[in-house]
Amino acid sequence: MVLMRNLTLAALACLAGCAISMDPPDGFLELETPGRDFKATTADGARLWVREFDDPHEGALSFWADALEHDLVNERGYVLVDRSEIEDKAGRDGVVQRYSLNTEGQPHGYLVAVFINGDCVRIAEFVAPRDAFDDHVEAVQASLRTLQ
Repeated sequence: MVLMRNLTLAALACLAGCAISMDPPDGFLELETPGRDFKATTADGARLWVREFDDPHEGALSFWADALEHDLVNERGYVLVDRSEIEDKAGRDGVVQRYSLNTEGQPHGYLVAVFINGDCVRIAEFVAPRDAFDDHVEAVQASLRTLQ
């Protein structure tokens, strides 16, 4: 279990060299990032981050989605609310998972999506206080369909 968590965290920390492009949701301000990540935020505290990392072993989408779910639920205490499929702009399959969690005693929503592109894994994360999460989550999911 610890090995899987360490593998997942190490993989998420290793960024790939592919540029990320997407249409940010309405109300989000795209931030300049020194790397090739995509970051955006709102005035009410919502944050969106998309990044990629190399996976020379070319793990399947189901592997990465299950690894994320295992880490978030079993290791970090998040509560899985929903899991569904999604496609990006290029038609690549992805998995979207919605979670609830408490941070500093406040309820938050967390959405994570994973896509595979050959030997590259793309992770999108959206987190916000519960009210802001509920206000933005549909627009964020629609925006994820513009990833390229």
